Amino acid sequence: MSDVFVSDSAENILNGHDSKLIQCTGLWDTGAERTGISNSLVKKLALQSTSKIFVNGVNGLFQTDTYIVDLWLSKNFVIRRVDVFKASLIKGIDVLIGMDIITRGNFSISNINGKTLFNFSEPETFA
Repeated sequence: MSDVFVSDSAENILNGHDSKLIQCTGLWDTGAERTGISNSLVKKLALQSTSKIFVNGVNGLFQTDTYIVDLWLSKNFVIRRVDVFKASLIKGIDVLIGMDIITRGNFSISNINGKTLFNFSEPETFA
């Protein structure tokens, strides 16, 4: 788990315009194809649905709404216009970070002395 900031528009925030930016807890899930957000986060950001999709999750197949958000994974690493779905998440989790996000960076998992750690960083660019 890690802190994630979610906004309805990074463009507005970066340009000093009115927009919502909410800090929440994200759960990194390599078994999830897509990123999902909680219903409470949808309400806090006052998001409007962009479409409906079918999702096959741990609770079976269900239809849900999709939304467009910007994810701030660190102060300087923003992924804009992420197509997320509304998900039923466990208490205290507002973002399920799926492989659509994980594959955009460098993700590593280490186990040292019985403690599991993970790291996610912006990919290097090579000239």
